[in-house]
Amino acid sequence: MTGNFEGLLGLCRRAGKLVLGLDNIEKNIKKCVLIVAASDASDRTARSIKAFGKPVILTDMTKARLGSLFGAGDVAACGITDPNFASALQDKSIGR
Repeated sequence: MTGNFEGLLGLCRRAGKLVLGLDNIEKNIKKCVLIVAASDASDRTARSIKAFGKPVILTDMTKARLGSLFGAGDVAACGITDPNFASALQDKSIGR
């Protein structure tokens, strides 16, 4: 992913429009409009994400890289709760 995509994820986090981790996504699934997943997420995580029925962006970032964007450990997925951020992230992922 480009630096712009990563920067937009950081901005989303600072705005409070991002949910970190699969468990938190599951708790807040009604709020999430998009899920961003790490490239090395486990098969079980991938099945869970697919079962949510939300649009997914599969990044080329590892769990370690995705987590480092937020000052956290490994993060396999994060949920976006704002439609405008979700749209911008989808545009950035297509335009890379």
